[in-house]
Amino acid sequence: MRKRWIGRWLMAIGVLHIALGLFTYRRTFAGMLSSGVWNTLAGHPDRELSFWFVVSGWGLLFGGGLLDRLETADVPLPQWAGWALLAVAGIGILAEPMTGFWALVPPAIGTLRRAGTV
Repeated sequence: MRKRWIGRWLMAIGVLHIALGLFTYRRTFAGMLSSGVWNTLAGHPDRELSFWFVVSGWGLLFGGGLLDRLETADVPLPQWAGWALLAVAGIGILAEPMTGFWALVPPAIGTLRRAGTV
């Protein structure tokens, strides 16, 4: 059985993204809560940014969990998952070179290797 690290790597990024987002944007989230939550994003770019920052962390957590499950079963990882991770990383890096998107490159390459692509 191969070492499980790809899904765990993505889950760790997800947890860090959620924690960092909740801490960094705590005042923004407090403002959203005091506004009643319902329909509190539209017209507030700061709220939209904080919301999607945290939600993207949940996406990484869930996607990482699924890949970890496949790694546990010791089955080939889906090639599309590696390409998708690499595409997201590439677009993010092009848009903002000094970014956390670089952290997606190792699991993207690892996924492609496990899929037998590279």
